[in-house]
Amino acid sequence: MTKQPPKQPPIPPLNATIAKGGRFGDLRGWQLVLTLLPLALLFLGGAIGGAIGALGSLSNAAIAKKKLSTPITALAMLGVTLACAIVAFAAAALIAGAFTE
Repeated sequence: MTKQPPKQPPIPPLNATIAKGGRFGDLRGWQLVLTLLPLALLFLGGAIGGAIGALGSLSNAAIAKKKLSTPITALAMLGVTLACAIVAFAAAALIAGAFTE
């Protein structure tokens, strides 16, 4: 009788959030729209707007995952989006002001 080698355990996923649907996998439709809304700054502000929008999108995803009431979640996500837009336009104004003198 030959001895068989022990079975290898199944390989776990490298990133548990990817295996569970990712950062945006468990969101409802309206939450997904509000999460991705700050990424519109990419088209308005280029790379700087895109970077600010990406941070806002990650922040909105974190807010959407919290156990808050629906109106509070929506208002918080809209607040993050508005704050991102203000920061992006302020950065654009500062950069434009630096080059006009």
